[in-house]
Amino acid sequence: MKLLSALLSALALAVPLATSGFSQEGGKEKDTSYYPLKVGTQWTYGASDGQKTVIRVTKQEKLGDVLGVRLEASVNGQAKANEILAVKEDGIYRYAGDGKKLEPPVLVLKTPPKKGDTWEVKSKFAGLNVEGKFTVGEEDVAVPAGKYSKAVTVQTDDMKIGGDPVVTTLWFAPNVGMVKQVINVRGVKLTLELEKFEESK
Repeated sequence: MKLLSALLSALALAVPLATSGFSQEGGKEKDTSYYPLKVGTQWTYGASDGQKTVIRVTKQEKLGDVLGVRLEASVNGQAKANEILAVKEDGIYRYAGDGKKLEPPVLVLKTPPKKGDTWEVKSKFAGLNVEGKFTVGEEDVAVPAGKYSKAVTVQTDDMKIGGDPVVTTLWFAPNVGMVKQVINVRGVKLTLELEKFEESK
């Protein structure tokens, strides 16, 4: 349970939102179709250890001069983690988790996503160094919520958080968000799969 909570904070696990654009830059709408960001949107994930994770977009929130959205995660009905994401010109960024800033903010997903894209991460979170390289791919994926063809994959094999190696792959589907994640930390492997996506009314 503690490991899952830490991962939710540090890596930005599943974050379902809505299909309408959201932006804090210059009033322009940005492409958030692979990472919808509308208050009230909710995702329910089943984990390979039998637990249920629910992530909900609860409100817009200001962090300094940046307008983002707050995501709150619960595991088996108990609040476990929260984070603030914001949209910039080149993608979706994680600015904070559990009240602690990422300095600098971490790019979660380039938009629009393109197979072969890569980016480096070098940041600090809660006194820990967060470093690694992400690569974008494409793959068909099936989860309890349905089948998604040509889902965007975001993968890292060399991420380190506080010196601990992290290997993870995330699958994103348009107009839904993250549909699957496989993560391995300290030899502990965890899989999350989308069971239900509830778009904001």
